[in-house]
Amino acid sequence: MGFSKKHVVAATSAVALLLSTTAATRAADADHKADWAKLHILLVPWSQSSNPFFEAVVNGAKDAAAQQGVNVDIQFGEEDQNREKTILETAVANKVDAIAVNIADDNAYKDIMCKAMSLGIPVVTFNIDDSRHGAPGSSCRMAFMGQNFIAAGYVLGKRMIAEHHLKKGDKVFTPVEAPQATYAVQRHEGVQKALSEIGATSEILGTGNDHAQALNLMTQYLLGHADTAAVIGLGQTPTSQAVQAIKDAGLKIPAGGFDVSQEILADIKAGRLTATVDQQPYSQGYFAVTQLALNLKYGLYPSEMDTGGSGLVDKSNFQAGDNCAAPGRCRAADFRHAPGRAAPRAGRPAMRHDQAKGESRCRPVRRTISDARSRRTTRGHFRPSSPIGCVKVRRAASPCCSSSRRRRASSAA
Repeated sequence: MGFSKKHVVAATSAVALLLSTTAATRAADADHKADWAKLHILLVPWSQSSNPFFEAVVNGAKDAAAQQGVNVDIQFGEEDQNREKTILETAVANKVDAIAVNIADDNAYKDIMCKAMSLGIPVVTFNIDDSRHGAPGSSCRMAFMGQNFIAAGYVLGKRMIAEHHLKKGDKVFTPVEAPQATYAVQRHEGVQKALSEIGATSEILGTGNDHAQALNLMTQYLLGHADTAAVIGLGQTPTSQAVQAIKDAGLKIPAGGFDVSQEILADIKAGRLTATVDQQPYSQGYFAVTQLALNLKYGLYPSEMDTGGSGLVDKSNFQAGDNCAAPGRCRAADFRHAPGRAAPRAGRPAMRHDQAKGESRCRPVRRTISDARSRRTTRGHFRPSSPIGCVKVRRAASPCCSSSRRRRASSAA
């Protein structure tokens, strides 16, 4: 399922809102600092805590929590469904304020996510979504912050076909860390869609996250399949080992893949790797926590966000990706010096501005922390109590609210 124009507009609107902060809004937000400090958001990556890919995700989440004045608890699932399910069940039982989770299996966490939503705990997904993307019967969540894997895979496949003249009958090797995971299935679907258009085929091999193990498995595969026409890694680990595996197998074939690391960028710079898909993991952690915080504080509904789009990193633009490739980097400060990129900033709606200056008014929701859980869900969708964060001041309603909500706010005044 692809992202619609509505999703793009929603994501664009969310970014515009998040970047509209002023000194006045920060001062108003400070009035509720003690309240915000009581909010606890759980962020659960499904992967192993040793996976370097998620360092940028974690950094983004921590930056967002610091900017919003809330707490974020980060617990890794360690690629163990039972462990991740236990983490979520414990959080719901302890009445955590909000949850951000990524889903490696459509059905593994469906019940607990829907239970959380039914109890008024807002839930968003990041990095990996339920493959049904919030449709009726899927995992209950408000919004997804991550990449459209199918679309990105298709773009990468088309690029490899065009640049390396892949043709009918060619066989492409598509290794990936976890072949059954949603991200792997959807990325492969996108790549294979492009290959099917020319009559080419592909074969998946599970590599795990350990680089040495992945290199060995990939090399052995290529030694046994010397007729392989190209390698397209479906994750950071196999993509980072693709060039070396091809060399060790004594082949001279092109390679491309997904995600960014120092090794991957070095291979792109040297022309050994054609291109890679950057899904911008920092943004996934940053906006997941930011949007949950804004929902808890002001009742703003989270927006779907395609964090990476379908652009590719190649030799023409690889320098920009270096901000998130080195260990310990990809923090808000790193973006200030990246060409053509602005630093992420705290996102807060305008509040209590002077109307005489023509500015809008939207104030924080005045409620106790327990009140944040007193909302209801319908068909897996989160419904804030009414009115939320919207006030009528001198007949001017807040632009943070829809027209229907403004009417409710007006009638309640």
